[in-house]
Amino acid sequence: MSRMRREFAFNTIAAPMAASCSRRRGCAFLDYDSDGWQDILLVNGMDWPGHPLAPPGANKRQRSTLQLYRNNRNGTFTDVTRNAGLDIEMYGMGVAIGDYNNDGFPDIFITCVGQSRLFRNTGKGTFVDATRSSGLFGHPGFSTSALWFDYDRNGFLDLFVCNYVRWSPEHDVFCSLDGSHKSYCTPEAYRGDTCWLFHNRGNGTFEDVTATSGIFDSSSKCSHVRLRPGWLAGLAGRQRHAA
Repeated sequence: MSRMRREFAFNTIAAPMAASCSRRRGCAFLDYDSDGWQDILLVNGMDWPGHPLAPPGANKRQRSTLQLYRNNRNGTFTDVTRNAGLDIEMYGMGVAIGDYNNDGFPDIFITCVGQSRLFRNTGKGTFVDATRSSGLFGHPGFSTSALWFDYDRNGFLDLFVCNYVRWSPEHDVFCSLDGSHKSYCTPEAYRGDTCWLFHNRGNGTFEDVTATSGIFDSSSKCSHVRLRPGWLAGLAGRQRHAA
């Protein structure tokens, strides 16, 4: 039976945010193995490829990944990152947990600098990278946070992704507090980037409806998103690009 497609449009909601470029990494509580006990997922950053080596005698470039800790039900946790299939290096920023394929198991979406990643829960204590198969591959950005919600009430979770600024190692801007040593730039040094909205087709894949839904805004600099009380009303924290 065919399902009637509803048309939706979104209005931009602007909110003030701190102009800090020091981004905290995300974390989440989730019962990934459905044993009734909450487990912990920690999101980490990473050194850039080609990052200069540390001073003599110090450690060289270190590999960092997500960290998944299984609840032992006795007040302790066990690191199960490798066994769960999450021992993957990425520059993670935030995390959103949701059952996007309605199989009863929580899936993981990690926002990243670069390509964000979707991990599907197999229901057997492991995850598989579903970024390509879901249609979410090919959207690199400075993605800060994300939200699962069913914006069109079709029974499947859709995905809203916040993007901060247009940045890459190749287009880095040199900023300095003293004129000689590099420091973090304020957001005004970079152009903004639009947030994304991905519609869940209900078959394990997503389509980009950013433009048709009214979300597209290339001037926004979004750091976070949350769901307001009421019917699926989203609030995105943004800083406008300075003219």
